[in-house]
Amino acid sequence: MDLVIGIIIVMFLFMIFSYIILNKLYNIAINSRTDKSFVLDANKNQSSDSISRNHDEEIQWFKKYPKTEVYIESFDYLKLHAYRMECDSKSSNWVIVSHGYFGNVEQLSHVIKNFIENDFNVLAIEARGHGKSSGDYIGLGWYDRIDILNWIKYLNDHIDNSNIVLYGISMGAASTMMASGEELPKNVRCIIADCGYTSAYEEFSYQVKKLYKLPPFPILNIFDVFVKLKTGYSLKDVNVIKQLNKNQTPILFIQGDQDTFVPSYMIEKLYDSTLVYKKKLIVKNAEHAESYYKNPVLYWDTVYSFINEQINDKVKSFELSKKESN
Repeated sequence: MDLVIGIIIVMFLFMIFSYIILNKLYNIAINSRTDKSFVLDANKNQSSDSISRNHDEEIQWFKKYPKTEVYIESFDYLKLHAYRMECDSKSSNWVIVSHGYFGNVEQLSHVIKNFIENDFNVLAIEARGHGKSSGDYIGLGWYDRIDILNWIKYLNDHIDNSNIVLYGISMGAASTMMASGEELPKNVRCIIADCGYTSAYEEFSYQVKKLYKLPPFPILNIFDVFVKLKTGYSLKDVNVIKQLNKNQTPILFIQGDQDTFVPSYMIEKLYDSTLVYKKKLIVKNAEHAESYYKNPVLYWDTVYSFINEQINDKVKSFELSKKESN
C-alpha cells in the first residue's frame, strides 16, 4: 500500500514538474505577452532586434509620414491592426508588409520607406499578438495565413484595380508563404520571402538543440501537444513546404548565408518545394534579416526587378486578353 501511494505521489510530482517546464517553454516561445529576451539574446543579433537596428532616421521618417490606422476582425474575433500608407504618385501598386517574430511594424521602417519612395503604397500589418493587434499567443504563420488573406480582401474591398505584392521577413516571410498555399486573388502578383523557415517544427527542433543542447525527441513532441491544447494549432500544422507545394504565385526567396537563427540551408528546401516561377538571392556574410544591410544595392535591385517583371507581365497579359475579348 505504501509503495502504491509512493508511486502516485511521484507521478503527481512529475506531472506538476512537467507542467511547469512546458508552461515555461510556452511562455518563452509562444505566449505573445511575455519577455522573449532569452531567445533573442541567445541568438545574439540573430533576432528581430537585428531587423530594427541602424535605422533611426527611417524610424523617425515612419513616425512622421502620413498614415491611416486600420483595424479588421479576424476569423476568431481578434482585432488586427495595420498602417495604410500611400505614396505621392497615384500608384495602383500595393505591398503588404509582414514583420518578424516578436516584432512590430516600426522595425520595418526602412523597408516601408524604400517601397514608398519607389512609388509603392504600403499596408504594414501587425501579426496577431504583436504591436496593436490583439491576441495572447503567436501564430507562427498558421492563423496568420488566414489573417493575410483577410488583409488582401481589405485592400480589394477598398482599392480598385490594384496590384498586390506580399513582402515578409522571418516569421512574416513564413506567414506569407503559408498564405501562398491558399487561393489568392489574381491581383496578388508575387511574393518576396526574406529568411523564412521551412516549418515551425523544424525551426523549434533546431532551436532546442541550439539553446538547450537537447534532442528534439521526445521534448518537442510533448511540447507540441501542449501548444495544441493552448492555441488550437500544432507546430506541425505550420508546414511552409506543404503550402509552397500548392502555391501558384511567383516567389523570390532571400537568405543570408550566415543566418543561424533561421538556418541558411532552409532556403534550398523552400526553393525546391516551389513548383511555379521562382528566384532566390543568397547574400554573402549576411546574418538573419541582414541581407539589405550587407548589400542594399543587390537586395533592392533584385527585389524591384522581380516585382516589376511580374507586374508588367501580368498587366500586359490582362490588357491583351481584354482587347481580344472586344
